[in-house]
Amino acid sequence: MDVAQFELVTERVRSALRLGGGDLFAVCETSVQALPVQRAAVLIDEPHLGAQPWATTDEWTASVESAQATAGEGPAFETIAAGMPIVLTDLRGIDRWPAYATAMRRLSASGAMLAVPLRTGAIRLGALDLYRDAAGEWPPALVAVAEQIADLIAEHLVAANSAPPPTSTLIHEAAGLVIAYRGAGIADGYEWLRAEAQRRDLSLADCAERIVDHAIPLNSRH
Repeated sequence: MDVAQFELVTERVRSALRLGGGDLFAVCETSVQALPVQRAAVLIDEPHLGAQPWATTDEWTASVESAQATAGEGPAFETIAAGMPIVLTDLRGIDRWPAYATAMRRLSASGAMLAVPLRTGAIRLGALDLYRDAAGEWPPALVAVAEQIADLIAEHLVAANSAPPPTSTLIHEAAGLVIAYRGAGIADGYEWLRAEAQRRDLSLADCAERIVDHAIPLNSRH
């Protein structure tokens, strides 16, 4: 990717943020249209929860990102913690994060994945996850333009003070119920919620919805 192509891609993302009113779904779609990738997602690092999907391009990516959020580990979590890109050349050969790897096998995930941090200065706000259908290396130029796109998204998030999606609000509501009922500390309440989701083989959001609807008892032990 030469300088002209680099500038064209970043300008398309700026336009998507500007014309779309900051819609992160539009940015994901633009990233797919402008880069040699097939899917994209934006995740935000939420208090006590870590990386949570705020926008994805399609149902498969939504499922993959939901699995990562429920596992509480994976490339988005690591790129946020490390502040540097995380490259996966083959989603079928993951062994770094056991719970995430198990979820990827269950979803028959394949191809390659790149996670880059959304950062402004020393602050890391989340991650941009990009997916290719075919396994293989990620060219340095593609990683560089992905980082630039992530920086633009981070700038927008700081300026716009974007509201979380309904799923995140629901998860925090459920965690609040767990904390109040069980008399747990904040961290313990969120940990219980994630463990309950994994025990029941539910996404974090689905487990939260059932707790709010009183379909899951809060006196469960695990």
